[in-house]
Amino acid sequence: LHKVDVARLIKVLKDLVAAGNSVLVIEHDYDMLAAADYLVEMGPGPAEQGGKVIFAGSPSLLVKADTPWGRIFRGI
Repeated sequence: LHKVDVARLIKVLKDLVAAGNSVLVIEHDYDMLAAADYLVEMGPGPAEQGGKVIFAGSPSLLVKADTPWGRIFRGI
């Protein structure tokens, strides 16, 4: 999706949560991940190398994690 569309989608998802709904999204977009309340990162690698939970928590905790997305969130 285009950045404008991602922003619109984030607003819709936040509205759904505010109305008392639970929302589960499988995503790789940084902005979508940063807007989440809770993240689950699977790994440690892609395809056959993955399948294990390597992080679970808030985006603010992901910044401290030594995982692929943790490093992306820190800008490394």
